[in-house]
Amino acid sequence: MNSNSDILDKIQQKFKCRDIQIQQVFHYLNFPNEQTHNIVVYGPRSTGKSSILREIMNDFKVAHVWIDSLHYSSTKLVYESIL
Repeated sequence: MNSNSDILDKIQQKFKCRDIQIQQVFHYLNFPNEQTHNIVVYGPRSTGKSSILREIMNDFKVAHVWIDSLHYSSTKLVYESIL
């Protein structure tokens, strides 16, 4: 079984020059002790935000729902997409 540091190393190798951001997300999520309810990430397009978060969530087997806020104009649409 891979340790947290092994998984982080793998992710950092895949996303060069993003070590600080990966560590910040990992720290924010408090693996494996706490449940995080919401993460909102914003910034310029094509900088790796979505790719890095998906990799972290999948590799650490975190149950999550992915919502692209550009496509949902109301809370109702968000809840309908989740359910």
